[in-house]
Amino acid sequence: MAEIKKTNTTGMIQNAITPKAPATTQPAAPRQDRLKDLITTSQVKDMFRNALQEHSDSFLASIVDLYNNDRNLQQCNPNEVLMEAFKAATLKLPINKQLGFAFLVPFRDNRAGKVVPTFQLGYKGYIQLCMRTGAYKHIHAGPVYEGEFVSEDRLTGEVDLSGERLGDKVVGFSAYIETINGFSKALYWSVERMTAHAKRYSKSYGNASSPWATNFEEMGTKTILRSLLSRFGILSIELERAYISDMGAAADERPELARLVSASTYISSSAPPMLLIHGQADTIVPVEETADFHKLLLAAGVDSTLCLLPGVGHGWDDALTKDVIVRFFTRTLMR
Repeated sequence: MAEIKKTNTTGMIQNAITPKAPATTQPAAPRQDRLKDLITTSQVKDMFRNALQEHSDSFLASIVDLYNNDRNLQQCNPNEVLMEAFKAATLKLPINKQLGFAFLVPFRDNRAGKVVPTFQLGYKGYIQLCMRTGAYKHIHAGPVYEGEFVSEDRLTGEVDLSGERLGDKVVGFSAYIETINGFSKALYWSVERMTAHAKRYSKSYGNASSPWATNFEEMGTKTILRSLLSRFGILSIELERAYISDMGAAADERPELARLVSASTYISSSAPPMLLIHGQADTIVPVEETADFHKLLLAAGVDSTLCLLPGVGHGWDDALTKDVIVRFFTRTLMR
């Protein structure tokens, strides 16, 4: 992506960064090798070490193992895979498929014309995070089989599942929480309601590789539990962060929440001058996100300055940024 140096008419920082080195013509390395190269960089190692301490090396190894054994995931950009995996690392949840706490799910983005990885929590991940809060006495979610559902009290929310199971046919999903202080709540959705929900909100529904196609029961269990927790649960900061991160593939499910957590929502012409600095070699946060945010600021009439640093990754480089920062504050605070 070309460097973006345009600012509004109130000022411009010139020559803040050195020219970008010309691109080489060497053939691109296989994506598996690129991922391995990325996780050996000091910036990536430090980032995961800060999140996981002594467990960082084993977590990085699990990313490589997952990537090498999933052909669909191999279609994704290794940088983006690391970004999504880091969300699991910050929650201290493994991404091993067999454990079921968290997943990296590849989705076909037709608008972008590529396959993108998306972090998704499993229902076990939600339960694990609830347990860490120390606020829950009981928590349960799972499929309801034919014969088990008796009734649901629409006023109290109580669900009676005392009926005798007649077979293996799943007719619905239920979730139940009880907190230490005695508050309790239950939720029940029929299979028909769950299917309608998936069709409406899941972009991958209908695809053969979709989790809804390969593991409908687990997705239904997760969805009913997430719905109950978001409405009535005690959400720690960690749980809130997990819920927002898990919206990667389902932002349309909660458009209002997605809007509220987006920085662009709060842009206005009354915003103070902004200085945005981003390394062009950042493998964690796409530089395009900062460039797009800069454009939105300018469109709103905000004094925004964007500096892209060639060769700099996800971190801070005092040598390249000190003069830029001094000039910015001199211009905006001393005028």
